[in-house]
Amino acid sequence: MPEFEIVKYSEDWAESHAALAERTYPGKRRRADQGYLRWKYQAPPTGEVPDLFLAVRHGEVIGQTGLMRCTLAHRGELVPVQWLCEIMVDPEARRLGVARGIWQAIFDTGIVTLGSDPSEAADKSLAKVGMGSIAASWVMILPLKLGPVVAARYGQAARAERLISLAGKPVVRFRNRALHHAAGSPDAAACSWRDVADLLIAKEAATETTHIVHDTAWLEWRCPGLDGWNRELEAVRTPAGSFAIIERDTARVTVHEWHAPTDEEAAKLFGRVLYLAGSYGVHMIETYAADAEEKARLERLAFQARRSRTTVLEYPRGYLADADGAFAFMGYDNDYHL
Repeated sequence: MPEFEIVKYSEDWAESHAALAERTYPGKRRRADQGYLRWKYQAPPTGEVPDLFLAVRHGEVIGQTGLMRCTLAHRGELVPVQWLCEIMVDPEARRLGVARGIWQAIFDTGIVTLGSDPSEAADKSLAKVGMGSIAASWVMILPLKLGPVVAARYGQAARAERLISLAGKPVVRFRNRALHHAAGSPDAAACSWRDVADLLIAKEAATETTHIVHDTAWLEWRCPGLDGWNRELEAVRTPAGSFAIIERDTARVTVHEWHAPTDEEAAKLFGRVLYLAGSYGVHMIETYAADAEEKARLERLAFQARRSRTTVLEYPRGYLADADGAFAFMGYDNDYHL
């Protein structure tokens, strides 16, 4: 018998859960804030949070895994799925099988379960409990300042970050010249995410590739953000119907979802994104390419693909086997930016 029990988060466990979050991720307040957790897991203002599983031993919370529920379009069907997120285990309880116990309780719900880009340790543990993996979208990067990019790869360069950015400015400007030229186009304008919602929904409805569905209800939850925690998402569109849903933080602008049928439209769209990114002072633009055609289109605009594609985990193993290499993953599908 395990030395712990599995329960759902509620006010009864809030204090002990906050202590676990502080031990596991010191200083990250959102991982323990009740208001934020209830928004993220779309739970009622009080009572049980059905999608936040806790492991409890002797009255103390020693582990957790959250779930984000959504809908997957796959094989011509709409399938309820749940993303694993926020896996935490008390460092002093690492050999008790806590994570495995929680995951088994989640798998026992019978709902298709997904994960993405796990750490090496988590990947090995999840494989042992029956999760498979497939390749999904390419992550595409457009550096705007070389200093932070170099420092992220070579830690010893961090002290010279500003100098590297200054010295590399002409290089970045030259590489991004096509987008800088398009940035002044009047044919792409910043707007509210609500102004492109219908375009986004129509684009997804016509997409045969396996993908997460971002319907009206989902957009109305995710895009407004939460005051004090997550900014409201923004958008860019052109008169021809090209669009991008974007989110910014202190380091980057992320284009979560986009559509541009031609190179010219893509240049207008991402040219405006480049202009916005410059006004925000971030050091890169990040987006996703769902297939080889999108990847090539972005590369012609100076975007670079990361070394490996996004990995999507699946349970039961093999459920998404026919979507290997053809899963249109996007940055706001799960809690990657939450």
